[in-house]
Amino acid sequence: MADNQDYLDFMYSIIGGLKKETLGGINNLVDVNNTISIETGLPASIFDEAKTGHEILLRHGLAGESYVFNNAGHEIKLTDLLVVCRRSGEFWEPCGNPVKDAMITKVSSQTTDVIGVVYAPIACSMDELDQIGMRYGELLRVYGGFREISLQVFRGT
Repeated sequence: MADNQDYLDFMYSIIGGLKKETLGGINNLVDVNNTISIETGLPASIFDEAKTGHEILLRHGLAGESYVFNNAGHEIKLTDLLVVCRRSGEFWEPCGNPVKDAMITKVSSQTTDVIGVVYAPIACSMDELDQIGMRYGELLRVYGGFREISLQVFRGT
């Protein structure tokens, strides 16, 4: 699948940057998210909750859906990819996926609340998922300054 290769390329660029010591910190929250991905080998997203709202939906991208993922205005096509959506009126608007997240919900230095998503295969046990969630929460407390962490695990079928 193309999205798996894109994710592998992303992970290799992060790991390569770490080896070369050329990957600087982006901001604490993005760094926490990248740390979770590196430690677990799983893709992860972190969203500004003020921009996503309290509800998110996981589904596959619909034909023709896309979003801008960087300041240069590059778009990613989302057809058939797993996507995280935020509510937009009565509709659900894609704002993230395991490869690239949309500009509209990215965290910034003004972010005070976040929603973190780790995309794990169905083969992961509940214990593994709990451990990943606890580690994510620990990193958010230590490096993000969060005091209150709430974990939820959603399992697909």
